[in-house]
Amino acid sequence: ARFILGDLRRPDGRLLRSRRAGRGSVPAFCEDYGAVALGLLALYRATGGAEWYRAAAEMVEAMVALFRDPEDGAFFTTGRDAPLSPARRKDFSDHPGPSAIGLAAEALLTLGAYSGEPQFRARAEQVWRAAGPRLERAPHALPYLLAVLLTAHGPQRQVAVVGPVDDPRTRALRAAAEGEYRPGLAVALGDGLHDGGVPLLAGRALPGGRPAAYVCDALACAAPTGDPAELSRLLSGLFRVTHPGA
Repeated sequence: ARFILGDLRRPDGRLLRSRRAGRGSVPAFCEDYGAVALGLLALYRATGGAEWYRAAAEMVEAMVALFRDPEDGAFFTTGRDAPLSPARRKDFSDHPGPSAIGLAAEALLTLGAYSGEPQFRARAEQVWRAAGPRLERAPHALPYLLAVLLTAHGPQRQVAVVGPVDDPRTRALRAAAEGEYRPGLAVALGDGLHDGGVPLLAGRALPGGRPAAYVCDALACAAPTGDPAELSRLLSGLFRVTHPGA
């Protein structure tokens, strides 16, 4: 991540597609910005390093500024600073990796969960509307965007785990939060003393000086718990899977 943010960018901050022998000249595409932003958010979730969250937020803002079409809200593959061409195309289909638009929508949705700012989800919804005819005509060509859409319309919650990173009680709460696959869950990590610029951590203190977890909905949080078993029960209830006919 440090290499990408330091050596794989121009002096003006523009992300580059690649570098060889210390040189790079091709500006990164929309898929690069979306994928790097998601990688940085995953790195923040794994480490609790707030600098990765801030870098991800900057990457998403740059992605919107460079690639978003203000007409329909979808994203062009190339940036507005690319050399003039007959037409800038939009990459809706996965071939073979995730589409640029699918990655952009997921980055917007994920950052919206951490930041609580509704503009990010609203922009993701504009992407789905722009992709609507393609989703109806050939859904098999857009599986990544469909997965993001399904996640967005399932349970959406956030968990803020606060406490010293090396405290066994903090580690137990983290393990409870990450114990199952919950696509609509955002997990933030902090020390309970400084939020590091992560909105989900703002005001999440250490109750009684002990590690705790806050379960939130759009950054409105329930009373904290320091019990990993209780946290698991809460999340299992919120993310319970029901099957047709069950």
